[in-house]
Amino acid sequence: MKKVLSIILALMMACTSLAVVASADGEEDNQQEQQETVQKYVKEINIKPCRDSRVEKVKNDYVEYYESKNVAGYVIRDINVNYGNDDDYIVFSYSYTTDPAEAITGLLVNSYSSRIKTKEYLTVDGVEYTKVYGDLNDNQGGDYVHVYTTTSHQTEKLITDIGFRTSDSLFDGDESWEDTPAYESDSPLNLNKGSRKTNKAIYMTFNSILDTVSSEIKSTYIAKIFMASGDSPAARDQLEETLIENDMGCGYEVLNYDLNEGAKGKYIYLGYVFTKDATEAVNGVMLASVKSSDQNERFIYNENNTIKYERLGGNLNEGTAGDTINLYVTYDGSTGKALNRLGVQVGRTNSSKVQYSFVNDERWHQVSKYGDEKDTIDLNDGANGEFMYLWDFYSDYTAEEDHKFIKDIYVKVGADIEEVYKEMDAVLSRTGLEYDYSPFDLNKGTDGSVIIMGWTFTDNAKEAITGVMLNHSSRDDAIEDELEVDKVKFTKIPVNLKEGNKKGFVYLYTARDKNAEYVLTNLGIEAYDSKLFAKNFKYFAESDKWSPVSTYTNELKYDLNEGNRGYYIFLWKEMESVLNIKDNTSSDDDTDSNSDDDTDNNSDSDDKNTDSDKIVYGDVTGDSKVTMEDVTSIQRVVAKLSTFRPSQKERADVTDDGKVNMEDITYIQRYVAKLVKKFPADKVSK
Repeated sequence: MKKVLSIILALMMACTSLAVVASADGEEDNQQEQQETVQKYVKEINIKPCRDSRVEKVKNDYVEYYESKNVAGYVIRDINVNYGNDDDYIVFSYSYTTDPAEAITGLLVNSYSSRIKTKEYLTVDGVEYTKVYGDLNDNQGGDYVHVYTTTSHQTEKLITDIGFRTSDSLFDGDESWEDTPAYESDSPLNLNKGSRKTNKAIYMTFNSILDTVSSEIKSTYIAKIFMASGDSPAARDQLEETLIENDMGCGYEVLNYDLNEGAKGKYIYLGYVFTKDATEAVNGVMLASVKSSDQNERFIYNENNTIKYERLGGNLNEGTAGDTINLYVTYDGSTGKALNRLGVQVGRTNSSKVQYSFVNDERWHQVSKYGDEKDTIDLNDGANGEFMYLWDFYSDYTAEEDHKFIKDIYVKVGADIEEVYKEMDAVLSRTGLEYDYSPFDLNKGTDGSVIIMGWTFTDNAKEAITGVMLNHSSRDDAIEDELEVDKVKFTKIPVNLKEGNKKGFVYLYTARDKNAEYVLTNLGIEAYDSKLFAKNFKYFAESDKWSPVSTYTNELKYDLNEGNRGYYIFLWKEMESVLNIKDNTSSDDDTDSNSDDDTDNNSDSDDKNTDSDKIVYGDVTGDSKVTMEDVTSIQRVVAKLSTFRPSQKERADVTDDGKVNMEDITYIQRYVAKLVKKFPADKVSK
């Protein structure tokens, strides 16, 4: 329930205009009113026949079941669906969700003269319906009667309640309720059809509202995904605390299923925080499975080897005897997608037709498998638990095309790959610039040290590297610190790219030539092994933009592991002509002109604050106003998508505790909504 309230309240406050509440005194009453008006939708139907003596136990079992699932609510209908019969009592129940994306959107009933003839799926007007297990005419000697559901939003309905109509039913005459249609019939179906013991009729009815899922689900995106594992279900609570801490103002969600359900391993839960800004969204997810955790890479690529994915969290099969399974994510907007939701499909069969809401909705897709994107992975693979699959739903997304260029290249060496990545992260993040790094150890497969290459980006072409090349020798003292090619000076990065393997020396050189016709826009690492990498990263060679980083002595690509029994590792470069770059900056040859202009412009607002001896707390955009734009700017920094200048950080710290976090964001949201009049950091009232 805490999850639901958080999402609804956050969406109503942070993701709208925020012109909502008249005074702080009315805040509590307003929140209570919002809680009372949360819309619920039918999510899961359960049907169970039993003897009269066991009815109460079955109902109690359902209570325990629903409460263990942390659902938004549930109903156990106090009516025997075998109405008027003396044999089995049919207990009918269903759970609620507050997420319209999970809602049942259509119902059908159908009867069969033989169990053998019963169909698992029915199709009406192109919409597929899935059977709910449980005969509504159980043990009566009549037809087999089943309920079918769909979650396809082609029906344009969201089911909000289910009931049953008899001659004396309270649903009679209530126009808000509809009879559930029978398959291939214009009339409702008597659920006691063919019963040998009674001719009393009973019909299923439902209540619904118009489908709002398209507007609601597409209005928020998954900004960041988190994973928690533990020895008990308390891991879910720990995850929820993490999500609350990282909430970007638009709420969060936890996938309620333990992803090791039935596998007897750790309790594993996934959750995510939402954003209203598509530019902050996750652009893709992928699963990878290996027999040993040592074999799993920190980075993988999509099938065309053009999109890099980074490993998230730990093993989704942790503590079991199954394979190591990891989730990978990308923020590369060139996927053309922004992730809206994730879902989990669970069942006792590995069929893709398990009765789950999103299975029949064409907008949802199973999360693809690394190495074969037409395939998927059972999250309990090899662990003998429930069959479990991850699904995703996306909105179309067009990333803004921007020019960025490589400003500096760094190389880090160490013994442990994770530690080297941490060191590289620390170095690159201190620059305050966007950055990237090699997805592989450049000494991969050898006995040498771990070598990671990283680079920072700039939007100023005049700051960019204009050339890269390699130089190698069997002797270190034979490699000079500087080389000249066509009157352009190249400088050595003083780290041996064969460090520790004792098979020669190779160094990377960079150049900065003000008269260059091309600038460096990206670096790529081609890595393959005859056993583990059957596919070469061919996209480098097939693209006109990419060319191999050649050596000083020739223009052929050079294997960085030359002479070693490791992976084949090649370095590629992507260059762009300066003639293709729309440079709106000054024509001054001063290399730092762009950054100087930016600094001056940004400093104007700082000077204004200084001149008036008063800092406008909450105003990080420098427009002398505190608005939702400031909230968005701080959210990006908290999510580690951008960085502050010193003056911005001071103004963002409205709580005056020396840190900028969700507490500051919440305070500013409350200020914009006029729930507070000043910040703790203010010395005088605004």
